[in-house]
Amino acid sequence: MLHGKKKGQPRLPFLLPVGYAYRFLADTMSVSTTTQKLARNVTAAVSALELQLNSVAGFSHLSYQKHWHNFPNSLVLSCFFHTDAGLQKFLLSPQEALIRKAFQSHFLKVGIKFRQANKNLVFLVIDDEAL
Repeated sequence: MLHGKKKGQPRLPFLLPVGYAYRFLADTMSVSTTTQKLARNVTAAVSALELQLNSVAGFSHLSYQKHWHNFPNSLVLSCFFHTDAGLQKFLLSPQEALIRKAFQSHFLKVGIKFRQANKNLVFLVIDDEAL
């Protein structure tokens, strides 16, 4: 009798390491309705902010990363500009403060509040060599 195995129960062919079993379960679990709702809200807020950023000279595109286990603190929204000069001009203009406020307000409208919103919004230049 192995490890208290009762008669008639199938024997496991091998034991999985804990990390592997957790990753396997995480990959096979369905996405909860709460997570789906948050994903829709993030997409809506990012789309609204991108529409507002399209009027900024030198703006290229937005991208974001998130990890649901540490949401919303893990959300990082990256605003890409074509040139470094365009980014510097934007950062020195009053539009930068308006975009930061718009970032907070768009996410507040969908029910997402940040502790330190300045850490969640970053402005970068597109690296042409990486493309």
